[in-house]
Amino acid sequence: MKTSWLLATLLPLFLFSCALPEKQCHWKDNVPKIQRVNVHSNVSVPCPMFTAVEMIFKLHKGQNNIATVTYANDSQKSSPNPLGSTMYHSVQNDNTTHFLLYNLTMDATALYTCTAERYFPPPYFLIQEEPQTIVIVENHECVQSSQRMILSDNHLPLWVGFGILSVYCLIITCIALSLRFHLKREDMSTHDYMNMKPRTRRKKHGIHHPTHHSWYNDTTKGTAVSKKLPSKGASV
Repeated sequence: MKTSWLLATLLPLFLFSCALPEKQCHWKDNVPKIQRVNVHSNVSVPCPMFTAVEMIFKLHKGQNNIATVTYANDSQKSSPNPLGSTMYHSVQNDNTTHFLLYNLTMDATALYTCTAERYFPPPYFLIQEEPQTIVIVENHECVQSSQRMILSDNHLPLWVGFGILSVYCLIITCIALSLRFHLKREDMSTHDYMNMKPRTRRKKHGIHHPTHHSWYNDTTKGTAVSKKLPSKGASV
């Protein structure tokens, strides 16, 4: 993520500088080289060719000059001025030169520019070639360890939350099923149809005919007396 933000910051500056006039643009026909290195490693920053007897090489980090090397004669092909334990300037047999940066840290990520000045033989002039290098220091070990720590730290709350949610869902499901069966039982007990008692089936007794009564006057007693007549189908 830090690397992406760095590229997003440096590239617009590169495009803006190339939009300037040629006298102000140092990146015309000189696209910066991008070097990705791990922390505590070394990186080589190229410089202009060694083409004179006396020359001065300067290394810029952004707009700041961080190193200056002066060569008094062409036979001395090593760094005459001490630059400390983190930097060294070297001239190869083919007259190519470069600054070597040692034991880089995270704050070494920047745009490096190497310039050269010619002093002798005269005339004095500034070398137009100005190689530029974007050095990006990446801390892979720390990134991987931090990612592992983040993943391990994030997994525990995730599993705890998942377990709590599962227990909660199980409890809610049991309560819902219990309430459903309880309400269903109450509905069955209060239903009108369920309160009706079933009737027993009557036995078949065949066909019954009603009895017929006839009235006559009893002359002896002077009262009316009923007499049961035989039903149809009965023997007389």
